[in-house]
Amino acid sequence: MRIVSDRFGEIDLDGRDVIEFPRGLVGLRQERRFILLRKTPDSPVGWLQSITTPALSMPVVSVDALAADIPLADMIDAVAQSGLNADIDECAVMAVLCAPGATTAATVNLLAPIVVNATTRQGAQVILERTRFCTQEPFALATTNRKQFVIQRDAMATQPSTAIGATAL
Repeated sequence: MRIVSDRFGEIDLDGRDVIEFPRGLVGLRQERRFILLRKTPDSPVGWLQSITTPALSMPVVSVDALAADIPLADMIDAVAQSGLNADIDECAVMAVLCAPGATTAATVNLLAPIVVNATTRQGAQVILERTRFCTQEPFALATTNRKQFVIQRDAMATQPSTAIGATAL
């Protein structure tokens, strides 16, 4: 399968790598098919690239790679609310990253994490009702990854080195 991305150019990918969001994403209900791209398999930061809209890609980060102390209960709630009928161990939980520029600090949206069942490749973005987090939490990576939700799932992401040639993320 070949797609075109305004950010990454032409991308060859295996159709089995497509992540389906049956209800779309918050504010993007019509966007239902994405691919997760990472520069290297161990990178906690990647890009969700729309399969249907070349101009739509967003940076995401594994929540487990963040320095923020996110209670396991919040992540269990996210998986439960996702409707994916999966255990937390079967899911990758990501936050959308906002990095506006050199003069403004990067933030992550921990109020509305993106949950993906790594086996079925079905995903959902959920809004957590009982959390202390908001849409603009400071972005800082932990010095060590605790569970590596996204990182340990080699099948979760297409590596840009093979998917998009020499384009750097």
